[in-house]
Amino acid sequence: MGSTPITHSLPTVFWWLGLNAVEQAAWAAAIMGLLAAAGGFAAAIASFRAARIALEIAGKQAAREDARRTRREETHAANIFNELALLHGHTEDMKVASQQLIEMDAGNPRIGQEISSYWKQSKEWESLVKQVDAESVTMLPDDCAPHIAAVVSTIRTSCFQIDRACTQYQEHVFWVVKVKNAARNTMVKCDEVLSNYKPFLEYAKRTFGAEIPDEDVLIED
Repeated sequence: MGSTPITHSLPTVFWWLGLNAVEQAAWAAAIMGLLAAAGGFAAAIASFRAARIALEIAGKQAAREDARRTRREETHAANIFNELALLHGHTEDMKVASQQLIEMDAGNPRIGQEISSYWKQSKEWESLVKQVDAESVTMLPDDCAPHIAAVVSTIRTSCFQIDRACTQYQEHVFWVVKVKNAARNTMVKCDEVLSNYKPFLEYAKRTFGAEIPDEDVLIED
């Protein structure tokens, strides 16, 4: 006896009419379920594609924002470069002046003149730090802004201490020790300030200051 091949063909209208009401309802439910499943899959594919496109757009937008932020950071850094360069140079001068005042004997007849000169230098230091635009400092790159903010804060504090000590010296000659102590503290603070400059100076060198010689950018090898 030969075997009958198994074949698949679409159901005919006669087959459908040959089903009773219960069978027709069962088949209808099965077909609707398949259609719903197919529709859900299509919706999932569409959602996936939409999400991927959204991510691509977001990525491009983020890249544009990064480029804008980079240009903004460079602009603000260049805006305050000259002021910070002058402040850097005067900080080195203050360190030298502090050392000289510390080493001078309290009984030296020139001590009063030396203190007056030191006080004047402190006032110039304070004047220079006031010229640094605060908004530009906040707009610097994240690895520079906190350091420059520390530079500004440290110099202001040192100037206040020097001013207070020198004022007291003017009123009481024997308070020269107070001025010397302020000078000692200033020496330490100058080292902190110069150290905090490094991230900014390195940033300036590799961006807008790429063509400036190292000695002009104040970066030491």
